[in-house]
This record gives sequence, structure tokens and C-alpha cells, in this order.
Amino acid sequence: MPMPHPNAHFVPGKGPGGQGSLWIEEREGRIKVLDIKGVCDDGIDTLEPQLEPICEWIDKAREEGGKVLVHCRVGVSRSATVTIAYVMKHLGIPLVDAYLIVRSRRLSVLIQPNMRLLYNLLGWEIKLARERCERALGDTEEGQMQHELARALNWPYLAKEVHALNEKYLH
Repeated sequence: MPMPHPNAHFVPGKGPGGQGSLWIEEREGRIKVLDIKGVCDDGIDTLEPQLEPICEWIDKAREEGGKVLVHCRVGVSRSATVTIAYVMKHLGIPLVDAYLIVRSRRLSVLIQPNMRLLYNLLGWEIKLARERCERALGDTEEGQMQHELARALNWPYLAKEVHALNEKYLH
């Protein structure tokens, strides 16, 4: 199990009093649960410091042959954010591409990370681009960083496009 980020609020294997079927399945050793604590879908809470350890946890589960179910209470914002972040990292693709892939897999369910979480994903995109540059060049050479970020969209454009995608659901 990767060490969690010092600001992470998730607890591997610690359910709320061991209640519910997930916690029973985990207690009996059939599944592993990563419970992300203290993140409400309120536009205030952030997932930013937790994205890296969550992605590491998912990678480890997959390497061990496991399948991963990502869910939250509604399945629209927080779980979508985690899934988009993982797809960005795993496939090495920009935020918009990852958003569209995840959205295309949820045909009957609208996904919409709240604006705070979408902003977290924008920062995640920059972090991943910087890491790709460092792996390719050994440091963050400005030209390569500009090339990586040219694939990304700016915040106002991204917000406008997400709104346009969701407009038919708002009426």
C-alpha cells in the first residue's frame, strides 16, 4: 500500500463502524476498500492532495489483478473526478480527453465534477505535464512544458464547454 499524502483523508479498510456490504466483503478479505473521508460535493472541499495517492492505490490494485469500482453517493462529481484523474495519468492524456472518455462510458448518467473539483483536475493536468517533461528531459525545459500544456485548454474555455455539454440536461 502506498504511503498516503500527509494531507490525505482516506482510510484504507476502515469503514463507518464496519457497516454495509462493502465493509463485510472487506472484513472477509474478498475486497479492499479505499474510503475517502471528508470530501463533500459542496464546491468547497478539494481532492487535490489526494489524487496522487488514490491513483497509486488504484494502480496497485490493478497490478495485483484486482478490478476497481469507484463510487460516491451520487456518482456525478467526486467519483467522476477520481476516475478522470486516473484516466489522465494512466493514459497520459489531457483533461478534456479524459473527461470525454469517462463521460462516454457513463451514457445514461451525467458526470459533472463541481467547479472546485474540475479546477483540481486542471492543476492535476499541469502536474502530470510537468512530470512527463521531467521524465523526457530530466528537467522542466520551458519549450517542452509549453508543448505539453498546449494540449490543455484554458480554464474559461473548459468551463464554457462543460456547460455547453450539459445544457440539454439543465432545461
